[in-house]
Amino acid sequence: MTIILYDGRRRHTISPAASPESQNRCTNIAPQSTSNASPELAETGWLTALHIPLNLDDVFLQYTRSKLFQGSNRVDVVLPAHVDRSLMTKAFLALCTTFFGLEHKEKGVIRQGFQRYGHALEHIHRALEDPVRCASFDLLESIAVMSVFEFIISDDWTGWLSHLVGLEKLFSFRGPESFITFPELLILEKSRVSIITSSLLVRRHTILSNQEWKAIPWTYFPERKNSMELLVDILADCPALFADQMQLLSNRNLAITNQVAAGLKHLLGRAYRLLDQLEKWKEQWDLDNPGYCHEIPAPFPRPTSFGWQGEKDMETPIWTTILNYASVYHANTMVLYDGTLILLLRYIQGIMNELNILAAPTDRQSFDLWERSYAASLAICRSVEYHLQGMRRGVVDFHLMFPLRMANQTIGDSNPAIGLWIQDVLQQIRDGQSSRWTLAKYLLEVQTVPGALLQAT
Repeated sequence: MTIILYDGRRRHTISPAASPESQNRCTNIAPQSTSNASPELAETGWLTALHIPLNLDDVFLQYTRSKLFQGSNRVDVVLPAHVDRSLMTKAFLALCTTFFGLEHKEKGVIRQGFQRYGHALEHIHRALEDPVRCASFDLLESIAVMSVFEFIISDDWTGWLSHLVGLEKLFSFRGPESFITFPELLILEKSRVSIITSSLLVRRHTILSNQEWKAIPWTYFPERKNSMELLVDILADCPALFADQMQLLSNRNLAITNQVAAGLKHLLGRAYRLLDQLEKWKEQWDLDNPGYCHEIPAPFPRPTSFGWQGEKDMETPIWTTILNYASVYHANTMVLYDGTLILLLRYIQGIMNELNILAAPTDRQSFDLWERSYAASLAICRSVEYHLQGMRRGVVDFHLMFPLRMANQTIGDSNPAIGLWIQDVLQQIRDGQSSRWTLAKYLLEVQTVPGALLQAT
């Protein structure tokens, strides 16, 4: 999403220039400063050697836009020129400066970027303390920009989790009615999947599961409540399952009491109802989107397995074709569907194991659950190349990250070839071969953290 200032004469993209400083705050919402600020990089010094009179801030800005914010999912929004965006410009310039420095291995530019990040945080904290500016669009937009900073640059996984918990608190403070205007609605839509994912990891309920948060923001733009948004509505109900399970099992000893068993059966019923909603969603999706993907030959390298043919040990590819989609929208929707399906199937199997409903690993019901999870995991892996191509074109999207983690938990841990392949994919994303997401560095290692242990500051 790109927000554009409108001065009554022409449209132009905002450039991070100096603006009058403002103050604000809403306690325990702002993100923390990023740790491990400056990686050990070789100093090239080419920027300081140039004698061309140019505005380096504009260089940082345009470079980052071209690398991160391109593609078919980009939406330009016109804002009146009088709208205060001083916080956003500080946050965005910090992101652009740091990203440019990392891409070009310029330690001095990286240091400048992190200094700007800290400066932007100071202003955001002050803005959060102001009861008037706490509800401003400028503050909302600046914290949304900071979330991109955390995903792409921060080495601290607790940092982006805390940031998203804080962003959700800001949403709660504002209320769903504050998102009925188009710019605010876009920020909500872009943030929902990452907020829900953070709620899954910290085992806490999310306000986004409440019906008013699924309906009110789209009051004036009902056409935007598309299949993807309806799918996210289903995903939003998943964190409550895990949070309630953790609370239920934390209050018991080793033996399952009748009360705990009844609670687990209730959770199992909720999970099956949610799975039923997901399956009905998929049926409607297939009707509404004929031909949304097709198979093409898989590129190399691809994971292989060993098998016996006669007396020879044969190496065969695990998949020979990959999935190519009609659009980024179709690809994002389907990879999120597969990730949500795996999440629910694994949850159901876990509850059944707690209740000893699955008598043995060979139990038919257990095999069916695993088989569906395996098929969805393969679909995610076979869609990766399409997503990587989008990242290379400058499409920044969180949608692949959560499903890739789910696929790894299902088949990557048990199949070394696929596990190594997924790690290689994340290496490409982390190192900038396909965009640059530091989140990919620790995506598979992030552990669930009880919400009470995670401070959103």
